[in-house]
Amino acid sequence: MAVSLVRCALVWLGLTLVASAVAFATLTMLAPPPAAPPFVALMQVAAALALLACTAWAWGVATVVVAGAARTHLGHPGAGRTIGPAWARRVLFAACGVALVGLACVPA
Repeated sequence: MAVSLVRCALVWLGLTLVASAVAFATLTMLAPPPAAPPFVALMQVAAALALLACTAWAWGVATVVVAGAARTHLGHPGAGRTIGPAWARRVLFAACGVALVGLACVPA
């Protein structure tokens, strides 16, 4: 049981370190070079903000998954149940499906 909790902690720590590194690297992109045209500067800032949002989302999802795994190993009475309302899970799965289909339809 202790090994599983250690593994959960190590996975979460590793994910947190990677997310922190990505966020730190992305923060440097928020200040576009002064010689950049306005549209290029706007696109650079928009891309940096989108990457920060995706990183925060991935870290949050990973935290929920690791917390659920840790609860399961601890024998928590609520372990094994899904988190959140059913409609939210359906919307999330539909959004993931749309993203996958969209990636599959992009020409090479």
